[in-house]
Amino acid sequence: SDPMVPFVLHPCLISKQEELDYLRHIAEAVIVTILPEKDCRNDEYRLILREIVACSVLSPIAETFCDPDYFNRTFLMQIEAREKMLETHKKRYAYAKSFEDFIKLITICDDLETLKEIRYKIIAEIMQSAVIKNLKKGGLEDARAQGSIKKGLMLKSRNLKRYIKQCTYAKSVCERRICALGGPDLRFFDHRTANQNKTPSKAFTFKQIMDNPVTRSYFNKYLEWESSSPMLKTWLAIENLKYVSQEDLLSNATEVYERFIISTTSKQVRIDRTLIRGMEAFLNGSKGPDSFIAAQRQ
Repeated sequence: SDPMVPFVLHPCLISKQEELDYLRHIAEAVIVTILPEKDCRNDEYRLILREIVACSVLSPIAETFCDPDYFNRTFLMQIEAREKMLETHKKRYAYAKSFEDFIKLITICDDLETLKEIRYKIIAEIMQSAVIKNLKKGGLEDARAQGSIKKGLMLKSRNLKRYIKQCTYAKSVCERRICALGGPDLRFFDHRTANQNKTPSKAFTFKQIMDNPVTRSYFNKYLEWESSSPMLKTWLAIENLKYVSQEDLLSNATEVYERFIISTTSKQVRIDRTLIRGMEAFLNGSKGPDSFIAAQRQ
């Protein structure tokens, strides 16, 4: 193992006196920078002011910032404030009886942070609904049976087109309210009013997604959210078979077959029985590996 490298402290931390001397240098540099030149030439005035700044200002600040309890209490205060704010947000809009009540809550809200949180939630709802709508168009109606029932899958029972329009309208009302209260004009980021010089979003092909480790990792996260990540893992495992040597092909194909085809994971990876029989024939030595490639394309 690598030898442990000692952590070297700053020289001013050797002793309390060294720390004070260092703070005096900082204080004097600040004083010389801020005060007029004629005051800096007054040694008594400059030295007294230096001691006050170093011992009564900088030293207490350094002691506070070096105290672990100060950071712990600060973090706890931030977490508690965040939880309190989220709880307030939830009480104010999460249980609105109707869409009209929800819009009314937005129009009478005077807290910018609450409005920003509401806008964030609305955008998340729009994105989730759009994904489910596209899945429905793609004929993936049986996704409910492939895993646990999630909120995204439960959206399928709604009129998604109407729901997305409602969320979009609520988002625009929320953005106008934020702007009216002196907050940032978030309407600029709307696709209908965005700057024409803004770089358009790029659509990647499946090959580009799979060839890039970054895009592939995001694609895998999306499939995990949809309870479909075994499909990508199966695709990658079969893709790997194309690059192994002939000596290792049979053992690797056997591993793919046992891990992804006949295991419990196969419940989420649909492969035709004809292709499965072709894989078994290859493992028995009576056929080529074409069934694996065909299953990958499927």
